[in-house]
Amino acid sequence: MIFEVYLNGATQPDYTFTPDELSGIGFGDQASPWGNSIIGKGALWGGVYSQLKIPFSNGIVYKARMAPGSTKGGTMFWQIRGTPSLPIVIGNVQLPASARLVLYKNDKVTLKPLEFLTLADTTNAGVVFMTLLAVNSSNLNYLEGCFRAYTGSSTEPSLISTGTEDYFQSAYYFNAGTFHFPGAGLSHRDDKLGTLSAYKIHQDDPLFFARGGFHFVWRNGDTQDPTSGHKCANDKGPTVGNPQQSVVTTYCWVYEW
Repeated sequence: MIFEVYLNGATQPDYTFTPDELSGIGFGDQASPWGNSIIGKGALWGGVYSQLKIPFSNGIVYKARMAPGSTKGGTMFWQIRGTPSLPIVIGNVQLPASARLVLYKNDKVTLKPLEFLTLADTTNAGVVFMTLLAVNSSNLNYLEGCFRAYTGSSTEPSLISTGTEDYFQSAYYFNAGTFHFPGAGLSHRDDKLGTLSAYKIHQDDPLFFARGGFHFVWRNGDTQDPTSGHKCANDKGPTVGNPQQSVVTTYCWVYEW
C-alpha cells in the first residue's frame, strides 16, 4: 500500500510513502509490539502508527493506492486526525506558523564504497525531525560511515556522528540487536540477507539550522586520518574496513520556513 498526501490544493503529491516507511520500518519487518510518542507498531500484521504533524494552510487530501506489481487488492483501515491552529513544538521551541514539512527521499539508490548520499538539501531555515536509513549490503562496514552537515557556504562539515550506529543511539555495529528507544531505534536487522533499517527522531535533541544553506549527508563507509587516527576527519585517508556496494533507501523529514 502506498499513501499520497496533497497539501493546499496541489495536483501532485507533496509526500509519497508506505505505512512501514512512515513508521521507521524497513524491509517489511513485522516484529511487534513496540512504539514511542511518534511512531510504532502494535500488531503482528499492520498496526503501524505515526503521529508526525503535517502543517497545511488550505486543505489536505490523503490518497491510498496499491503498490506497483500488486496482483490483488486488499482491505485497509486507517485513522487520520488533525487539529486546527495547533502549534508544532520541537524540543522546547515552537516553530514559526510558516513552517512546512518537507520529505527528502532516496529510494533504493546504489552506492559505491565511500560514496556520499544527500539526505536533505535546502537554503531555508528549519529543523531535521526524523530520519530513516535502510541498507542492503554484503557486509556491515558501511556502518563506519559518518553523518555530516554542511551549513551556509562552508566546505567544512559538522560531524553529526562518527559512525552510522552512533547517530541511532547505538554502538559497535548494533551488536545488541534490534531495539526501540524514545528517540531512535533499530527496526530491522538480518545478517543473512545483509539488510538493516534504523530511525532517528530529533524531538528532544533538535537539529536546527539557519537560512542560507543546509546540506545533510551520509557516507557508505568512511576513512581515517593517518596522522591523528580520527575517523571522518576528512574525506581522504585509509578506508576503515572493506565497505561494499550498498543499496540504500532514506527518508528525511524536515520542517522548513
